[in-house]
Amino acid sequence: MSLSGGDIVDLAELLKGATSQGELDLFVLASTGDELFEDYLPPNTYALKPLIANLLRLLQKNGTLELFLAYFCKHKPGRDDVAQYIEGKLPGFSKHDEFLKYKVGLSAQKAGTINSAASTNALAPGFEKILRPIIPLLDIQLWLNRIVAIQRQICRIDADGVASGTGFLIGPDLVLTNCHVVSQDFKTCSPDISCRFDYIQLSSGEVETGMEVPLAQDGCLLMSAPSRSDAGGDGQLPTEDELDFALLRLARPVGADRLAGDQPRGWLKVPFSPILPQKDGSIFIVQHPEGGTMKLALDTNSVLGLNSNGTRLRYLTNTEPGSSGSPCLSIDWSLVALHHYGRRTSDAGGYNQGIPIGLIRKKIDREFSSLLAELSHAANAS
Repeated sequence: MSLSGGDIVDLAELLKGATSQGELDLFVLASTGDELFEDYLPPNTYALKPLIANLLRLLQKNGTLELFLAYFCKHKPGRDDVAQYIEGKLPGFSKHDEFLKYKVGLSAQKAGTINSAASTNALAPGFEKILRPIIPLLDIQLWLNRIVAIQRQICRIDADGVASGTGFLIGPDLVLTNCHVVSQDFKTCSPDISCRFDYIQLSSGEVETGMEVPLAQDGCLLMSAPSRSDAGGDGQLPTEDELDFALLRLARPVGADRLAGDQPRGWLKVPFSPILPQKDGSIFIVQHPEGGTMKLALDTNSVLGLNSNGTRLRYLTNTEPGSSGSPCLSIDWSLVALHHYGRRTSDAGGYNQGIPIGLIRKKIDREFSSLLAELSHAANAS
């Protein structure tokens, strides 16, 4: 059973008196894994009640309404009026108690020592002090579900049958990678570019070779060349037109494929104004190093910061040749940069770096108008 239009308006009135816009944003992220103003609604266009009504309508359309409402009721125990209204309109709603009891936070213990002063309702016995505030506590099932989805959206880029880098879906038939992965002259694609999805090692040790998808005719939609300074050149800073990316169109919309369990393959959303991780924050990179099966590199103390004009993000997360074109992700799996380069320094140190995804989004938007906005809308409606 679903909520009618009138039910949504009435429930929006109740929720308006029980929450704020900021809290609503947090509840949407925690319960669905999506962001209110990035994935559902544009910011600053609605008063609170219409905003909530539109959100409820979209959540119901994509099948996550009851998860959101269950999370809301769990974290607003004093609002019995809200819970009673929902239970009256959605028979069987209480079944989501089963879902909620499995919501566990990720935290860190010190050598397994139990803190006798810990609260009796803590998620786990141990020290409760937040030692690194920039590392959030995460809902483990949502976090795991997200990486399972992301692995389907990553591909190895092959040029003339040889692995040349990594890429990832940003639309049903759109792949983002580095310019230097697919082009030698930084103007045209090399011949015979293809994308291999689902190239992974199984738990049995066997390798799943996956699915090779060629580019469409004229499949190189847009390129932005790298900067000479990326390779230790003249020392000038990269400009906002030197972003080392290529936007490719596939011969078919693999992002719309239905996979096991009738789950869509989907694609990574390219945010317009992403929140970059803070210094010493986390960067995760899903990649095909050395052309091999898909790997995940994690570092929760990775970010060094931006270069002086904000055109490159530097970090310490491990990569290898073949990792160029990989997505750089925050700890909650939001896309923040396109990995493209690693540099060793004379003191045996060094850094890896990527292009902030917001700069790439702006350049794509300039060339293709509302393409990515339409894709975000399609993803929310699917």
